[in-house]
Amino acid sequence: KINKNTLIINPNVEILAAETMPHVLRYKKIKHIILPENLKNVEFLMFAIFPNLETYSISENNPHFSVVDGVLFNKDRTRLLHYPSRKNDTYYKIPDGVDAICATAFKYAKNLKEISIPESVTYIYDIAFESCKSLEKINIPGSVFTIANAAFSYCSSLKEININNGVKTLGNRVFEGCTSLTDIVIPDSVTVLGTNIFSQCNSLKSVLFSKNLKMIPAFTFYECNNLISLTFGDDIGDIDCLAFHHCDTTKIKINRCASPAIIQWAKDNHIKYTN
Repeated sequence: KINKNTLIINPNVEILAAETMPHVLRYKKIKHIILPENLKNVEFLMFAIFPNLETYSISENNPHFSVVDGVLFNKDRTRLLHYPSRKNDTYYKIPDGVDAICATAFKYAKNLKEISIPESVTYIYDIAFESCKSLEKINIPGSVFTIANAAFSYCSSLKEININNGVKTLGNRVFEGCTSLTDIVIPDSVTVLGTNIFSQCNSLKSVLFSKNLKMIPAFTFYECNNLISLTFGDDIGDIDCLAFHHCDTTKIKINRCASPAIIQWAKDNHIKYTN
C-alpha cells in the first residue's frame, strides 16, 4: 500500500518484481520503500523507475537483506544491491567489506558527485553506475578484477577516472557516453578490453593504453572527434577496422610505439606517429 510518499510492501511478499506490482509503477513521488520481513528475492531494476526514491527500510529479522543508511545490501553486507536514486548525499563511501557492486546499484543516482570504493570490492557488475549524471570523479582500486559492461556509461559529468593497477578486464561500453572525460590511463594489468569502451566520449583527447593489450576492438573510439594523443603498447597485434568508426582521426598523433600493426595502421590512415 501507499501512505503519502511511502510504499509499504505487503508483509507476505517473498519475491518482488515489476510484473507483480504494475499498479505501483505509476507512482513517481515515492520516496521511501518499506520492504517486508519475509522478502527473499528482488528484481532490482524495478527500483530504478522510482525517480524520487530516497531511502529503504527493512526489519532486522529479514534473513536475506539489510539496510544501512537507507541503502540496500544483502544480509552480510558483502553485496551493495541498490542505492536510492534520489538520496540527497553528494558523496558516498561504500562500506569496507563489500566485495561486489551489483547491476544497476547506482543507476540514475542523481545527486552523487563522488563515490569511494573500498579495496574489498572485487567486481563491478553491468550498468552499476549507468547514468549517474552528477558523478565527477571515481577511484577504482586494484582489488577490482572486472568492470563489467556499461558500468559507467552515460555518466556525463565524469571527468576524473583513476583505474589502479590490478584491474584485469574492462567490459563493453564501460565509459560510453562519458562526455566530460578528457583523458584516461588504462593500467598495465588490463589484458581484456571490450567493444565501444569510449564510444561517444566526444571530449576525450588522450588515452594511454595498457602495455599488455593485444588488440583494439571495434568501435573503441566511435564518434570521438577530439582525440589528439594515443599511446599504445608494443604488443598490439591488431586494430579492428571499425575501432575509429565515425571518428575524426586527422588530429591524432600516436606516441612512441614499436608495434608493426600500429605503425602500418597509422601509415594506411595518414596518421602521425613516432617510433
